[in-house]
Amino acid sequence: MPFDDISAWHKIADLAEEGCPLEEVTLEQPQGEKAYVMIIQLDPALPNLYIKVQVKGQFIFGRSFHYSDRPI
Repeated sequence: MPFDDISAWHKIADLAEEGCPLEEVTLEQPQGEKAYVMIIQLDPALPNLYIKVQVKGQFIFGRSFHYSDRPI
C-alpha cells in the first residue's frame, strides 16, 4: 500500500475536506461506541480502501486503514 502513517492521515483529511461520504457504525470494541467509515477506490486494478476513524472529544483515532472487498 503506498501510504505511511503521515500520508494516510493526509489522505483521510483530503477525503473529509472533499466531502467523501461517511457511514456511522457501532463498534464491537469498545462495545457500543461510534466510528465513521469511508470506502474509496484508489485504482480500478486494486481493491477498495477501507478507512475507519473514531472521534473522541477533540481527538480522531485511526481504527482501520486497509484494502477491502467491501463495495463502495
